[in-house]
Amino acid sequence: MKVDTSKVKLRIKELDAEIAACDCTLEESIKASKICSAMMENLENLTDSEITIFKDANQKMLRHHFTQERDQLAHTLTLNLMKVETKYLITNETLVSPSGFHPDEKVFIQTQIAIHSDTPTYDGVFDGELHVYPM
Repeated sequence: MKVDTSKVKLRIKELDAEIAACDCTLEESIKASKICSAMMENLENLTDSEITIFKDANQKMLRHHFTQERDQLAHTLTLNLMKVETKYLITNETLVSPSGFHPDEKVFIQTQIAIHSDTPTYDGVFDGELHVYPM
């Protein structure tokens, strides 16, 4: 079954708009992320001027966050995805939900073996270990 990725595409458009609205470069945003991380260890002891620096850096840090999220979602669109609509999925791999999807949506990265079944058993022949995932 084809997976509906429209919500991922919509979120990418939203993030593109957020990134375009940022008043700093990605490099400045990455630098701001490092500043915030360093200051987080000592928040209760910051001076007023350091708090101002922290607030400014925190605002700039958003561009870095938005860019990372956008890149992860764009990667999701390149993956072979599967939607499980049966009671069980039998596979030889660990199920991974891609960025943009919650596991409850039952969308996963396609596995090498993916047996969609309404019973938790597999009577076929397979040389290896199979995992049964209740959906």
